[in-house]
Amino acid sequence: DAHGVGISQVMPYPWNDTIPIVKEYHKALQPFAKHNRYSYYGLEGFINAKLMAEALRKTGRDLSRETSVYASVSATSREPGRGDLLYGEENVSSPHDLDDVKPERVVAVELGAAFKRGPFSAQVNVYDMEFRDEIALTGEQSEVGLSIRRNAERSFRRGLEWDLSWRRPALAVRFTGNWSWNRIRSWTQFYDVYDDSFEWVGTTSRTFEDVEPVLSPPFTGNLSVEGSPLKGLTLGASARYVARSFLDNTNGEGLATPDWWKVDLSASLDLAPLLPAASPRLRVAVENLLDDRRIWPGGYSWLYATRDASGAETLGGIPYYFPMATRNVTVVLDLGF
Repeated sequence: DAHGVGISQVMPYPWNDTIPIVKEYHKALQPFAKHNRYSYYGLEGFINAKLMAEALRKTGRDLSRETSVYASVSATSREPGRGDLLYGEENVSSPHDLDDVKPERVVAVELGAAFKRGPFSAQVNVYDMEFRDEIALTGEQSEVGLSIRRNAERSFRRGLEWDLSWRRPALAVRFTGNWSWNRIRSWTQFYDVYDDSFEWVGTTSRTFEDVEPVLSPPFTGNLSVEGSPLKGLTLGASARYVARSFLDNTNGEGLATPDWWKVDLSASLDLAPLLPAASPRLRVAVENLLDDRRIWPGGYSWLYATRDASGAETLGGIPYYFPMATRNVTVVLDLGF
């Protein structure tokens, strides 16, 4: 059953000391390991530490905790699943093109800077994730009712992330957020077609250019304040804003989650003076303080087309949302023995 299966390994074989980095790993480990317990985990840790030491060495004498910059480039891939290749069939009754859905590949580039001075700290990060053959739902269904996924040839996620904070012993303020520009270059969506009496008559497709990917809000922001006005008492408040995002890759009018924001409160009281042996702490959290009933952070859409007597087709869709809970309070008593 394993014929034709290949297994890849990120690290070289830890026992092959003919490889220079493995030989160096063996030499470094000998004074500390009496029985030469080499492992893939140990070799990977050694290589990571060596890279960090080399990076610090090349930074020079001006290295400080106040300001730093960093950059990274990474690549990964995602294989199509069994359902993608066989259209949901468990007992395959006919040949399938196993190259019909290609592996998804992404190359990510990040560049950032961090700054800290006194109570203020800031971290800003710019990123670019370039996708090739992104795997996504198309609206098609297989003969057994499985939703079919195919490749979007080119797409990307680009943006700016930040984390700003100001901290004092009794008060902390933090603002984090993400602004992003996300696009699929070209997307083909499939629709079930219904006649005037809403009887199914077939399928059709449309191609859309330069669309936003499903559920990819272009902006999110979080502001939090936490303080300790009294010994043992901590109070906090946070607000979160999320911009609207589309429920599918067609970006159709009315098929999006509305932008939303909510406010949460929290409190923590140390009760150890009353019962030192148990170290009790009372925690209270109030979520969705304003009781907003239209916070719909996720969902999906049902897309269809109607065909009239002349053969003209009109696209339509119905949005479905996953609502967030209304105002709710959670009380927790932590005990430790």
